[in-house]
Amino acid sequence: MDSEGRLEHFICDSQMIGRKRWIGIASCVLVYCIWRYVACPYLQPIQKRMFVGLEGGPRQFVTHLMLYNSLWYAALSVLAVFILVKIKIFRSPSMKWNVKPAVLQGFLVGLVILGLSIGFQLLMGSRFHLNFDPWEYAGNLFSNAYEEIFYRGFIFVGLLYFSRRGWAAAVLSGLLFGLTHTQYSLGMQFGVAVVGSVFGLLYFRTGNLVAPWIAHQMVDLLGTFFMM
Repeated sequence: MDSEGRLEHFICDSQMIGRKRWIGIASCVLVYCIWRYVACPYLQPIQKRMFVGLEGGPRQFVTHLMLYNSLWYAALSVLAVFILVKIKIFRSPSMKWNVKPAVLQGFLVGLVILGLSIGFQLLMGSRFHLNFDPWEYAGNLFSNAYEEIFYRGFIFVGLLYFSRRGWAAAVLSGLLFGLTHTQYSLGMQFGVAVVGSVFGLLYFRTGNLVAPWIAHQMVDLLGTFFMM
């Protein structure tokens, strides 16, 4: 599939003329604001009180499943994408498209990033020991899916609709992906942004969210199976 064909896979009007071009980017800003200024300050505390008695592994799982902010922006993204499909801006995403290549490329890209990350950490003098946590990894299956729905399935496509360039949409959505990981240092956020950009390009190439989700799972093996 050439670049124009990939563009047509995600959006309805590849010419992107008139007001519709701005609706794609405006919808991304609107969803972000609702998530940041409504869901986070008002809904998240209610959720936390519901699971206050959980400890250990179950708490790790529920934190990824229900308490991370990514659940809310994923839910808002699904609603926004549904509306944008109905008004013929986005095309309806399909998890059945290009499945085998998406799975294969997701594994390969994830393994490469994982290998490079481990190599970099070793060069920096980090030491690793096995730290497998099945509760956390099971939770990652969900929290990573939420992030892919938002950053690749929604933000990336909105930026693609506006810019018409896959690399630009990938870099910008990756930058947002990195900057929202505020639990890390600025240098680590930059690394996350680079990885997020690769995920965006992977989604643009395969047309299936399964690919960046699998790659995301592979990369998270660094923190789930190994403790630095």
